[in-house]
Amino acid sequence: MLPSAQKSNLIKTDNKSQFNNVQDFIQWISPLAIKVSTEAKQEALYPSLMIAQAIHESGVARAIGESQLARPPYHNLFGIKARGDQAYVLTWTWEHMNNENISVLAGFRRFPSYEQSLQAYAQLLRFGRGTGEDFYYRGTWQSNTKDVWEVLDKGGLRGYATDPAYFTAIRRIINEHNLTQFDK
Repeated sequence: MLPSAQKSNLIKTDNKSQFNNVQDFIQWISPLAIKVSTEAKQEALYPSLMIAQAIHESGVARAIGESQLARPPYHNLFGIKARGDQAYVLTWTWEHMNNENISVLAGFRRFPSYEQSLQAYAQLLRFGRGTGEDFYYRGTWQSNTKDVWEVLDKGGLRGYATDPAYFTAIRRIINEHNLTQFDK
């Protein structure tokens, strides 16, 4: 049984999506992803990777529709979990552990806007877990890779998702929607 303080943070399931299809979503998100991934005096990231992950994590391309977590008022396009005193919403998810999928109730960050969700994701890739040579996501930086395929081939996102099929799905989404056009 959840304490009442946590019950008030349970995800609501009646929020409407603002996107009609994946192409509308790509048209909307691509300028934001380019802006956030190429900020001056910051490590450049791949917009194609950010867009593909947002498509995958939000579920905007699935027949069942966009995830509630990605919709307003939560705006969490990347499945970023909350830490410390960050605003959060509770929802069921699954993690792949010991060769099986396990359902867990997890706290995911709430963002005031989609742009702030993109900013938080870029911050994670640029400054997230660790520093120096051991920095966790340095393999996603354009300065350390020749293209987005190298990020996926060499594990630049290692640890981001527990789903063993995650990187195959991201690669398929990038190819299917020609997302590398946004990396130029």
